[in-house]
Amino acid sequence: MKQLKRNTKHDVLVIGGARDKETIKFRRDLSTHLNDKVEHIGEPKHTPLYLNQIAHAIQANAMRGKEVFGIFIGDTPHEAAMYANKTAPLVRAAVCLDLQETILYRQCVHINLLCLPKRFSNEKELAYEIIHAFLTTVEEPKEHKSSRIVPRLGRI
Repeated sequence: MKQLKRNTKHDVLVIGGARDKETIKFRRDLSTHLNDKVEHIGEPKHTPLYLNQIAHAIQANAMRGKEVFGIFIGDTPHEAAMYANKTAPLVRAAVCLDLQETILYRQCVHINLLCLPKRFSNEKELAYEIIHAFLTTVEEPKEHKSSRIVPRLGRI
C-alpha cells in the first residue's frame, strides 16, 4: 500500500464516520498512513452528531486561519455532504466516488470535507487514491464566471 502524503499547507485532518468494525479499522489504518496531525472525532451514535462535530472542527480551525481537511466515511455520504454544507458556512463538502471527480471538486469547488461511502473501507486501494488526490490537489484561483458575466450584464 502506498504511503499517503499531504500537501504541507494544510494544518489538521479531521476523520470521522460509521461505527462498524471495518470502518473503524479503515480509519485507524488511514491515520497511520498519514504522517501529519490527525484529529479523530469521538464516536457518537448518530451520523448528524458526527457531521456536526466534523463541520464545527473545520469551521473553528478555518476561523483561526488554518486550512483544515475533513474525511467522513459513512452509510449516507450524500446526506452527509448536504448536512455539512448547511451546518457550517466555511465547510464545502462533496461526495467523491472516483479519482477524476475528486480532482475536479478539489480544484474548482475547493472542497475541504470529503464524504466517502462505507463500502470504500473494503476497497482500500481506490479509497487511498481518492484520499491522496483530495489531500494533494492544489486549488485553482477563485476567479469565477461571475467576474466575466457582471460586465456583460451592464451592457444588456
